[in-house]
Amino acid sequence: MNAAVAQIISEAPIVSVQNVSRSFQNTEGGEINALSDVSFDLQPGEIVALLGPSGCGKSTLLNIIAGLQPADQGVVTVDGLHVTPRQMPTLGYVFQEDRLFPWRTALRNITFSLEAGSMPRAERDARAKKVLDLMDLTGFAKAFPHQLSGGMRSRVALARSLVLDPPILLMDEPFGRLDAQTRSQMHGEVLRLKQLLGMSIIFVTHDVDEAAVLADRVIVLEPRPGRIKRIQPISLPRPRSSSDREVIDYIRELKQLVG
Repeated sequence: MNAAVAQIISEAPIVSVQNVSRSFQNTEGGEINALSDVSFDLQPGEIVALLGPSGCGKSTLLNIIAGLQPADQGVVTVDGLHVTPRQMPTLGYVFQEDRLFPWRTALRNITFSLEAGSMPRAERDARAKKVLDLMDLTGFAKAFPHQLSGGMRSRVALARSLVLDPPILLMDEPFGRLDAQTRSQMHGEVLRLKQLLGMSIIFVTHDVDEAAVLADRVIVLEPRPGRIKRIQPISLPRPRSSSDREVIDYIRELKQLVG
C-alpha cells in the first residue's frame, strides 16, 4: 500500500455505509432484491469505485447515499449525519445523463443548483462564472446545450455539481456516453479537480479500465442482489493509464472478479 492510501485509510470516514439492504416491487407484484447487507466507508480525499454488472444495485446504492432513496435496512452517515430522504447531505451528484435544461445557457444551468436558496442573483452568477473558468469553459457562459460538444456538456454538468462546493462528489457513470478520447480527458479533469478542491468521490461504473485508472479502492458487487464480493485497493500512484503494465494487472484481476 502506498503512503497516500495509507494516510487516507488512517482517517475517520466521511461516508459510512453499514449493512444496507434494499428491495423493490416489480410490475407483477413480486419482490426484487437490489442490495443485501452492503457495508463500506469512504475516507476523506479518497476515490472509491462501485463496479459490477448491470442490475447489481450500483446506482441504487449511490441514490441511498445521496438520500434520494431510503434503505430498507442499514444506516448511512455522511460526515456524521444520518442520511434519509428527509435529511439529505450536501454533496454533488453527477447523473448518467447530463440533464442540462435545453432552454438554459451553460451559466443558467449551473446557477440552477443555487436557486433554491436566498442567494442573490449576482452572487450566483459570480460563483457559476468561477466554476466555468475552473472547467476551462470561459467564453461559453451564454452557449446553449445544443451548441456544446459531448465533452463540454459533461463539463457543464460537473460544474453544476461543483458550484455547491461539496466535500463529496457522487457520479453515476457520467462519462459512459463519451468516446474513448473524451472520456480519458474527463478522467484527467476529475483528478485535477479532486486535487484542487480536496473532494472525496464515489463513482459508479461498469468499465473496469475506468475503475482501475481512477480509484483508490474498487468495491466489486455481485449480481443481484448486490453484495460486496471484494474491496480491492489500487496501490498505484496517479496519474495512471490503462496501458501501464501494473494497471493492466489490476484490470485483469477486476475482470475476473466481475466475470
